[in-house]
Amino acid sequence: MTELGKDNKYIDIERTIRESKSKLLNRIPAFAIKWIVSIIKQEEINHILSKYSEYSGKDFLDKILEEFNVKIVVEGKENLLTGEDFNSIIVCCGMYNDEVCEMLKKSDIGNKEIIKWN
Repeated sequence: MTELGKDNKYIDIERTIRESKSKLLNRIPAFAIKWIVSIIKQEEINHILSKYSEYSGKDFLDKILEEFNVKIVVEGKENLLTGEDFNSIIVCCGMYNDEVCEMLKKSDIGNKEIIKWN
């Protein structure tokens, strides 16, 4: 683990602005760029992205929620779609987009008995 400020630069506002072909962006003074970097918390974001760089998808999300001590409480679980209702929505989405259909087939959702594939 690296210390804050010594991580990979996934987000580099200064470089992005300096490499821009926009004459307006290239006229932004250095102090304003530093102010923007400070406001968006560039160093903190890069630190977290470096810290959890080996994770992706749900695992990455779980680590971020843990990092910020976020607890999710779902109310009204009885109102969530399940079974045939859920199946109908997924099938309708898949009918219009083959990519969605293929993605769902490969996912945990597509492997469950809820969805019957042709």
